[in-house]
Amino acid sequence: MIMQEEKPLYNIDTREEESLYSLEEADPAAEVDEGARSRVGVGYGEEDMLYAFGRKDPEDDSEESWQTVVRKPGNPVNLLVKVMFRPVEGWKALKRSKLSPDKMGLWCFLPLCLMAAASTFAVLLYEADDTLGEVSIQALVYLMSLVFSYFIFPVAGRPFLCDRINETLETGFGKNMVMVALSTLALFRVFFNLLPWMQPVIVFMPLWTIYMIHRGVAVIKVPADKQAMSTVICSILTIGLPMMFEWILDMVFV
Repeated sequence: MIMQEEKPLYNIDTREEESLYSLEEADPAAEVDEGARSRVGVGYGEEDMLYAFGRKDPEDDSEESWQTVVRKPGNPVNLLVKVMFRPVEGWKALKRSKLSPDKMGLWCFLPLCLMAAASTFAVLLYEADDTLGEVSIQALVYLMSLVFSYFIFPVAGRPFLCDRINETLETGFGKNMVMVALSTLALFRVFFNLLPWMQPVIVFMPLWTIYMIHRGVAVIKVPADKQAMSTVICSILTIGLPMMFEWILDMVFV
């Protein structure tokens, strides 16, 4: 008896399956508006297609990733509020917004500094001993202390901060981070001056700024073994520099 050669039990003909993504019958996921791809400047992979249409990739937060997508710069005030209430998402949104430091300073940092300085005049309502001239000097001193702190921050922190933070401080995102942190202090100062009966509570509000800084250090991917020390140094600079300049300028003008 002649034995016929048995075919493998699991010999599956894959030709039909292979033709599914052939040129004649393309993958439906690849049929995407070519104009949309060209507008965002990404490749033709499925993940790139999804990312091009607004899908956020939680695994890749590098500058190379977010810079490929064309986005309109965000509103500085909205970004500040987002960082305050949702620090991690807020810092990432600020990073992806590609907001220029000039715009952040013009529409957020400087207005809040001016508001904090102007709120100093509220002291005249509940402090009878202060004169208009003295309060004017105090307002000017606080305004100058915040502005000076912004420019001195990267210089004063360079010897103590890790390379990752020093590199970030040279970018627009790093400068915006400093302005956001200082803007929260200016906002807390407004509350401190306008709500004197709440001062015992408001005086602790900069602790939230320290928490924001801690979350920001993680967002810029500082090595885990350096995050705690980086948070301490950045917090000391953020809160200590304005206090130091305010003390120095107060001695000079008063």
